[in-house]
Amino acid sequence: MAALFPAGSIHLHITDACNLRCGHCYSDSAPNRDGWLTFEQCLLTIERGAALGYRHLSVSGGEPTLAPWLGELGDAARSNGFSSSVVTNGLVHSERAVTSLCAFDTVAVSVDGLEASHDKLRRRSGSFERATGMIELLTGRGQTVGMVTCVQEETVTELPALWELAGGLGASLHQFRPMAPVGRGVGVGSADTVSRVALVAALLSGVEESAVRVQADVVSSELAMSSLADLASNIEQERLEVYEAVSPLVVDELGQLRPFSYNTRDIGLAWSELESWAPMLRANLVDLLRSTIAVVRQSASPFVDVFAAVADASWVTESSVKVGGLQT
Repeated sequence: MAALFPAGSIHLHITDACNLRCGHCYSDSAPNRDGWLTFEQCLLTIERGAALGYRHLSVSGGEPTLAPWLGELGDAARSNGFSSSVVTNGLVHSERAVTSLCAFDTVAVSVDGLEASHDKLRRRSGSFERATGMIELLTGRGQTVGMVTCVQEETVTELPALWELAGGLGASLHQFRPMAPVGRGVGVGSADTVSRVALVAALLSGVEESAVRVQADVVSSELAMSSLADLASNIEQERLEVYEAVSPLVVDELGQLRPFSYNTRDIGLAWSELESWAPMLRANLVDLLRSTIAVVRQSASPFVDVFAAVADASWVTESSVKVGGLQT
């Protein structure tokens, strides 16, 4: 399962507030949104996650640099033995923002196309220049930086040029992410885009002399179904620890815990259920994974975005248990 869901990862979506209102945002983030985790809730997540065996923290939003305590969060992750990463749109170049980002092991800057495409999606002129400028600022300080590209049909052909740009800016990773058909991303992506992302990533990964590693959040449908079946079987037979079975563990801006994907629902996930590895939770997860296999099987594409498939499946999985939260 490592190819799909690496063990021991917690994803904190600390807010849905953002300084942009991008046309494809999966969380519908915007300047007028006000969902926030508190710093105390984030610390609680790290502490309880560490007790369960989790050892990597990723932070996103919304826009994380809006949090005045972002740097403290990176420090807390490190002091608790976590590796860490954070995703930013790169818009804010203040010393506070840059220093806060550098508290994390890796910073991922979102660049969703070449200048015209990126600025159109971001709905703000100059946002491409700010994002690429942030990469230069960070790499100039010796920070490990990746570029993250959320790909739509019109921008697949721009990926090779963006990959070359990432290398020129000093980034060490370029991650391709198909458009998630949720939030404001509904109707933006397509199954054809997923397949094309997989093929472009495979070609670029074969360029051995490049210092930029390529990662694509897509796998073959065959591998997805096989891996999902193995994970469901191992959970059912109690052969996995919580941090191996539920990874990434997602905590959204409302404090709700969700398995694997930001947009899952009604799986009965709560700290008390995780810490006891409750039979009902295990049964709900197995149902979700098997429903995900059915979603993948019904797809006409040879490649699949597993995280999107999990989210789709959660909306049809039969479960009367509601999502738990940080208060439990």
